[in-house]
Amino acid sequence: MAASEDYRHFFVSFNGADLVYAVAIDAALRDAGFTTYFHPRDLGPGGNVPIWMDEALLNSAQTLALYSPDYTKDAAIYSKAERYASFWQDPTGDKRKLIPIVIRETTFTPLLAMVSRIAVAGMTPEEAAAHVVARLKSADETAAGDSWRRSQPLPAIFTAGYRPNPNFTGRFEALGNLIKCLRIGTNAAVVTIAGMGGVGKTTLAAEYCHRFGGRYGGGWWVRAEQQLVMLADLQALGQRLGIPSTGNIEADARTALDHLASLSQPWLMIYDNAPNPDAVRNWLPIGAVRCIITSRFTEFGDY
Repeated sequence: MAASEDYRHFFVSFNGADLVYAVAIDAALRDAGFTTYFHPRDLGPGGNVPIWMDEALLNSAQTLALYSPDYTKDAAIYSKAERYASFWQDPTGDKRKLIPIVIRETTFTPLLAMVSRIAVAGMTPEEAAAHVVARLKSADETAAGDSWRRSQPLPAIFTAGYRPNPNFTGRFEALGNLIKCLRIGTNAAVVTIAGMGGVGKTTLAAEYCHRFGGRYGGGWWVRAEQQLVMLADLQALGQRLGIPSTGNIEADARTALDHLASLSQPWLMIYDNAPNPDAVRNWLPIGAVRCIITSRFTEFGDY
């Protein structure tokens, strides 16, 4: 699994003849909160196209293939490689890895003819982009995406505070914002979910853990409302990591955090119900760790 800061919703596959549609669709996706791999934006002059393409296909959840006669012609070697690579990553279609978007009528090969598609032929680029976003954000498509995300195996060291909520609905935008925020930077990314009690802060954090925990090397839930409990949870993490306890709760908690800071693979940490910034400021992870803080303190601020 790719590191979380590199993993994106969609790889946009297209032929240069259809660039105007590709640009419109990519812009609309990003405006809607999705993350994309898009050649014209990501790869500068002199970049290695095959290497970029290989990494982008590996690190994207789904491929949007913009179908047209130019896209499927024999000379379009890269687009052929992209769509077939996506198909073979998910030949049964369970993960909905490949989503064809028909921008101009074209003939599908027998292998791909049964893959469900989004038809926008006859639409302007802007109309096509709006239609694609609407389809991808529909309840059915969101449920399908959630299904394959939940199928990703969770890391061996993982706690989420709460079990998955089968009735969790209507928070797609909030989950999308978490994904975007936790990708920023190479050092620890800290995101605060603040608000009054009962608005669903903890539920949202737990749902993110269950749906996207498989992207991380490990995940740990810390009860941050009281310092002693917070330190005990960090100490317990150290024990799960195989670090011998010294009997000093603060020293053990610090050792666990230092160990996480030494790891190259991102971890996910949740500090739930922190009373204020000062309560957790000295006990946040550094390095490649991604961190979510929930708090009723609405003026929590940034780190």
